[in-house]
Amino acid sequence: MLSLQDVNARLPLVRSIVRDVMGLHRDLSERRLRLSELRERYPAPRAQQGGRSSGSAAPVGSVGVGGRVGPAVYEQEVVQMESELSRDETRMAEYARELSRIGGSLADASLGQVDFEGQLAGEQVVLSWQFDEPEVMYCRAGLRQGGERRLLMQVSGAGELGAGGVSEFGQSC
Repeated sequence: MLSLQDVNARLPLVRSIVRDVMGLHRDLSERRLRLSELRERYPAPRAQQGGRSSGSAAPVGSVGVGGRVGPAVYEQEVVQMESELSRDETRMAEYARELSRIGGSLADASLGQVDFEGQLAGEQVVLSWQFDEPEVMYCRAGLRQGGERRLLMQVSGAGELGAGGVSEFGQSC
């Protein structure tokens, strides 16, 4: 279990990782959409027989009626996109493992949200940080991943949160 201070001390590294995660997530989303559109428009060729498509008089990808290009022209691009997508999905998993090694769990790649199992005022919580936040300011009650994020409530003048530093803790997270 990490303290709030432990998590805040790790944020410079977490912030760096999450910046990369968010960029990669955005890129992966765009490429998945493009790949899906290409696959919908130009489905993969049917089973190949002797290097030629079955049931096709003209080679797949040839210029047909009205000068339209067939699906084979796009197949090489699609295969390359799938390969790059797979490689980058592996990179995303590596980022998640890196966050895990420092005590975090990637909760939302698009928002840059990372959760940490922690403890506040003797209670087990999930401390939740998001990329645009200067420090950990939210938590989730218990050890629920994915529950609603709630603002940490500080007693005025408490300085740092700690034992007794959270007002009505059970109601704040």
